[in-house]
Amino acid sequence: VSLAGSAHHLGRNVSSTVIRMLPDRQVEVDQFSVDANYFETMDLQLIKGRTFVEHAVSDHKSIIVNELFVNHLKLKEPIGYHVEIDSIQYEVIGVLRDFHHESFFSRVQPTIFTLANSNECRYLTARVQRGSEKKTFAMVQQQWAMLYPEIPFHGGFQEDVWSGYFASLDKSVAFNTIIACIAVMLASLGLYG
Repeated sequence: VSLAGSAHHLGRNVSSTVIRMLPDRQVEVDQFSVDANYFETMDLQLIKGRTFVEHAVSDHKSIIVNELFVNHLKLKEPIGYHVEIDSIQYEVIGVLRDFHHESFFSRVQPTIFTLANSNECRYLTARVQRGSEKKTFAMVQQQWAMLYPEIPFHGGFQEDVWSGYFASLDKSVAFNTIIACIAVMLASLGLYG
């Protein structure tokens, strides 16, 4: 359905950067470097502004931010707002609905997206038609083996990343249930005594 390249990927890799705002305020944010198709491919919802345009040179000095970024900085009108990253001015062109990109135990962080150059991309993300996931995965594995026989294939399904988060949540619930049962038993023994 769609393909995207990126230097960082949700649930796999993210970097941190410090942004400067006038007059003299600095904020640390999570940063993803992605291509123009990443938002559609990962189903990230744009709520204001626009996403990157594929071959627009000006978009290399633009950023897309999440809602928390806007709320954290108390921006009334984020579109067109300028920030400085590594002494380069960037303009906010879009706002995304907040999303988790780490464990669900971690709080959502202020996040920005920059447009990646094609030589920076380390991840290829594909959205495929429902029901063709395994067939597409096998085909990609086969193509990888033909192109790069000496490099192991490290592909996977995004749902496996999220299921890892849910598995850790399930373990936490089970542990808390056991502790609660022990506490109730001890309270009952105390009451009985």
